[in-house]
Amino acid sequence: MLDEIAVAPGQQLAAGLREQVGRSRSMQDVAAWLKGKDVKFAERRGVRAAEQIPLEVLPKLQAMKDGEIQEIDGAGPAYVVHMLASRTAPVDEASAIPRIQQFLFNMRSSEAIASQMKQIRERANIQYTGEFAAAPAGAEPAAKAATPDPPSPEKSGVERGIRGLR
Repeated sequence: MLDEIAVAPGQQLAAGLREQVGRSRSMQDVAAWLKGKDVKFAERRGVRAAEQIPLEVLPKLQAMKDGEIQEIDGAGPAYVVHMLASRTAPVDEASAIPRIQQFLFNMRSSEAIASQMKQIRERANIQYTGEFAAAPAGAEPAAKAATPDPPSPEKSGVERGIRGLR
């Protein structure tokens, strides 16, 4: 059973949080310290199976003893975890197979999406036009018109909408 606090990403307090966790005797102490710093965080308590925990965090949790409080840095938010209790619960092959299949499916899907996005980015051709086009060196930017051009019948609604934003 875990008691955890997830600190919003982007908070620049990793060293202070680590120090506070080392001094704290309870999660309430850590939560009070975070509230005093006006840091956004979320608290959660519950039982989590190993497959519900990110792979990079799992070895750190496995090394923790019952009753231990530890700060764990992740790719996203930082976590403060209090290991309330743990138990080994072996899983038989029949119930492990669907979980393994789901894990492998998710992993392959993520890899395929990343590969496709990489190809799309490599093939992308972005051209800036109008006032967003790169001006020649030393040139003055064009002055904006005081009023937008009146709509003409040959222009599409998108072009009129963009012109109205300028």
